[in-house]
Amino acid sequence: MTALVTEKDFIIGDHLFTFKTYSSKPTGFYKQIQQVHGKEVLPLNETCEEIPADGIYTLFENNPKNIKPLSILTADCLPVALMSNKGMALIHAGWRGLNLGILKNPCLNQLAPSKAFLGPHIGKCCYQVSKDFLKNFPKSPPYFPKDRHHPHFCLKSEATNQLKSLFPSIKVEVSEKCTMCIESLNSFRRDKTTQRNWNTLEKRVL
Repeated sequence: MTALVTEKDFIIGDHLFTFKTYSSKPTGFYKQIQQVHGKEVLPLNETCEEIPADGIYTLFENNPKNIKPLSILTADCLPVALMSNKGMALIHAGWRGLNLGILKNPCLNQLAPSKAFLGPHIGKCCYQVSKDFLKNFPKSPPYFPKDRHHPHFCLKSEATNQLKSLFPSIKVEVSEKCTMCIESLNSFRRDKTTQRNWNTLEKRVL
């Protein structure tokens, strides 16, 4: 059974954006991409299940009357919603994508995003990594829980820092829901599941 786990509204100018996370595919038509933990971001009209990419965007001037929703799948990685008066994007950003620079993709500059929302993902409370892993993010300090034996990595801090360096005036909000802690969300680290959380972003005119 599909459960709506997260729903968040944002108003930018005369646009109302709604971000949602479902425990499985919701009803309705959503175009998919072949997610590969890379850095490719495509316009919505070029996406299909056979094309490798990890982000989708749409510009409102190209589709003034029919703005279709965006969707990406996650199972611990970050869903990153970017919004502005010019357009919107939805990015699948795990550590590989962040390391490769998916948020630096030039196509996102067209949006000039003023708002970002980081949806449910594995929190630093559960994201244990090796010391060698930290070499991928030398400027991102590790987090040590109470036992202090193993470092933990914080996806939201790394993504937030990258976004603010790229778009200095952007405002970032973050979901505090950890996919590994909350059993209604799918987590690969917890269950090795093939099921995915469906994250959607849609726009309506106020």
